[in-house]
Amino acid sequence: MNKNFRYLLISFIICVVSGGLFMLVAHFIENGKIESFDLSIIHFIQGLETSFLTIVLKTFTWMGSAYGVIPITIAICAVLFFGLRQRNESVFFALSIASTISLNELLKLYFRRDRPELYRLMEIGGFSFPSGHTMMAFSLYGMIIIIFWRSLKKKSSRILLILFAMMMAFTIAISRIYVGVHFPSDIVGGILASTCWITFITFLFYLFSGRQKSSSE
Repeated sequence: MNKNFRYLLISFIICVVSGGLFMLVAHFIENGKIESFDLSIIHFIQGLETSFLTIVLKTFTWMGSAYGVIPITIAICAVLFFGLRQRNESVFFALSIASTISLNELLKLYFRRDRPELYRLMEIGGFSFPSGHTMMAFSLYGMIIIIFWRSLKKKSSRILLILFAMMMAFTIAISRIYVGVHFPSDIVGGILASTCWITFITFLFYLFSGRQKSSSE
């Protein structure tokens, strides 16, 4: 099986599965069938509160905001465009993050879920589902894996890249429950929506890149 075709097939399958699971989570939320799951996770995570952990997770929640994600995105795009001369990848990276932010806004306006009215360590407005910080974090660090995976030849380097990216994304996601501004199902929905979207546009990018390469040969 051609390697590019295998990548496309895997991307398509991940996109369909994550999209289907996102719709299932949304269905459970709308029918009130996920409340016990949400409350049990909230009570557990917020029960871990300490002054030190609050400082750490507030820092991570800031890093997952637009104030953290946009500068990182600009820096990576600059490295790709000017340093590595990977101009298509630079545009692809920028469009992926920008479109994730737009998609999150559209989904929030569609579902219009109120934020939890429980214990909070910070205040924020807007709707809750799916989590915007989670979507931005998983798109950002997921794209970092996708873009730099092929550049890393050593298996150990690839493992470290995955561990770092997933640690950042999951910690940002958990921080949103810790500070009390999201339900756990918002986080799950954000992970699934981001996964679906990123794999979809990755599918389109590699499909288009493959056709360009074929036509130039």
